[in-house]
Amino acid sequence: YSKFKTYLFRSIRPVKFNHFSFGSSFSCVLLTRLRIGTCSLNYSLFKRGLSASPACSCGCQYETVTHYLLYCPSYSFHRSELFGKLSGILGHTVNFHTLSDNAKLRLILRGSPFYSFHINCQIMLTTQNYIVASKRF
Repeated sequence: YSKFKTYLFRSIRPVKFNHFSFGSSFSCVLLTRLRIGTCSLNYSLFKRGLSASPACSCGCQYETVTHYLLYCPSYSFHRSELFGKLSGILGHTVNFHTLSDNAKLRLILRGSPFYSFHINCQIMLTTQNYIVASKRF
């Protein structure tokens, strides 16, 4: 029975990446909530019936995770710092600025299995610093 249970858990549960728990517990929670879609951005709150509008305070129709991390003009200063630091972390291996929006979002929220634990920890910490510095949550 225990072998079957172990096999079942391994096949059903997603792989846990150790770099997801790197950083302060507060910022890890905020990043995890963004990653899984249970954050307090208006679009997420609206989908759960907890907000009257999905709109962003900047005037955008939807305050989504993508909007918050990649486009919202309210956080352009912090975003330019985030993108600059990520470009420095990735070095010459990848030009962060030429990545597609989906690739940027995946990297910012999850890191990459192609990078070392150390690089992924730097990516997570840089993203967490953006979240905290933006003072959105």
